[in-house]
Amino acid sequence: MLKSLKEAFLQNFTCKRNRSVKMSTSRFSDFSSIQCRTRSALTWFQKIVEDVVEKERLSMFDEISAAGDVQLVKEMFSCAQNGNAKEVARIIKADPTRLRAKNNHGQTALHVAAAKDHIEVVEVLLEQHPDIDALDNDGNTPLHLAVYAGADKIVDLLIKNGAKTNIRNSQLMMPIHVAAELPNVDVVKSLLSNGVDPNGIGESGMTALHYAAAKDNGVVMQVLMQRGGKPCWKCDYGYYPIHIAAKCAAASAMEAIIEQAIKQGYTREQILSFKDRENNLPLHAAVNGGDIKAVKVCLSAGASVKAQQEDGSTPLHFACAQGNMEMIRLMEQMQRDNFLAAVSTVDVLKMTPLHRAALFNHTPAIVYLLEHGADIDSRDNNERTPLLLAASKGCWTTVQVLLEKGADVHVRDIKNRNFLHLAVKFGGKLEQI
Repeated sequence: MLKSLKEAFLQNFTCKRNRSVKMSTSRFSDFSSIQCRTRSALTWFQKIVEDVVEKERLSMFDEISAAGDVQLVKEMFSCAQNGNAKEVARIIKADPTRLRAKNNHGQTALHVAAAKDHIEVVEVLLEQHPDIDALDNDGNTPLHLAVYAGADKIVDLLIKNGAKTNIRNSQLMMPIHVAAELPNVDVVKSLLSNGVDPNGIGESGMTALHYAAAKDNGVVMQVLMQRGGKPCWKCDYGYYPIHIAAKCAAASAMEAIIEQAIKQGYTREQILSFKDRENNLPLHAAVNGGDIKAVKVCLSAGASVKAQQEDGSTPLHFACAQGNMEMIRLMEQMQRDNFLAAVSTVDVLKMTPLHRAALFNHTPAIVYLLEHGADIDSRDNNERTPLLLAASKGCWTTVQVLLEKGADVHVRDIKNRNFLHLAVKFGGKLEQI
C-alpha cells in the first residue's frame, strides 16, 4: 500500500504544482516529511490516501473472491483453528493469495494456527511463504501469539523461518516481554536460544526482567539473568527490577534477583542499595508493597531497617505509618540494633516513627515504639510532639494512650499552642481526653 501511495502522490503532484505543496520524497515511510501548506492541498492529499486505501481493500477482497469464495476462506480459518493441516494445505495450494486473508481480529491463518499451537498447520502455511510478521488488530505477530500460547516449538520454528523477534505490539511488548510475564520457562529459553536480547526495551523502558518481576516469575528471572539479563537497568520510572519485585510483593522474584546478581559479581550491599527515582531502596518499596515475605527477603539479605530514603524516612517510618505490627515486630526481631537506631531517626520534617504512628492513629504501634525507647516528647520541625500532632488531627485514641504514658501536656508548638489549645480547636471533648 505504501508503494501505491507513493505512485499516486507523485502522479497527481505533477499536474497540481499550483497547489503550493512542499514535500520530501526521501522517506515515504514518514508522512511528517510531507508538509501541506494550504487547506486545499491537505484535503487533496487526504482524498488520495482514502482512494488508495479503498482500492487496496477492494483489491484484497477481489483476490479472495476470485481465488474461490469467501466461504473457502472461512473454512481455511476454521481448519487452521482446529488443526486440520491437510485441508489448510488444499485450500492454500489452490490459491496462495488466501494467505493474505484476515479475520475480524486482523489475524491471518498463521496467527490462528500459532495461537492454537497447531504446529503441523504452521508448517503447511510456512511452506507457502506467508507474511510471517503480519500484525493483527492488537499489533501482535504470529510469534507473539505463539508465545502467549506457550508454544515453544512453534516459537522456535517461526524464528528459524525468519520471524522478527523485536516487533512491539500495541502495548509496546516484544515477544520476550510477553514470555517473561508468563510462567512457561521453555518459551523463554526458546527465544533466548535463538538470539533474542534479554534486555530489549518495552513499554516505559522496561526489560523482560521488569515484566517478570511484576508477575513474581522467579524462575524466569533466573533464566533471563543467566543469559545476560541486567538487574542494573532502570526503566523510565526510575525503577530497577528489584524495586518492581518489592513494590509487587514478589518474594520469589526478589530472591532470584539477589541470588543471580551475586553470581554476576554484585555484592548484596550493592543490589540492595539500588535507588529508584525517589531514592527509595528495595526495602522501602517492599514495606510499601505490604508483603511480609518480601520484607523478610530484604531483611534476610541484609537490607537495613535504619536506611533512609531522600526524605529521611526509614522503612520503620513507613511501617509505622501503616500500623503494620507484623512488619514492625519482624524488623525488631531480625535487626534489633538497627531497629533501635531507627526508632529515634528523624525524617526531613524531624518526625520520628512515633510521630508517623500518632499521625495515623495507630495505637498498637505507639505502645510498641514506647516500649523500645521512643522519645514520647520528641519534636518535629514545627515543634510538635506526637501528642500535639495527634490532637491536631483529632486522633483521640492516640491522645489518650500518650497521656496515659506520660506525654507532656505543657509543651507548645511553633505557633505557641499547647495541647489544650489544639484539643479545643480540633473538636476534642473532655470525655475523649
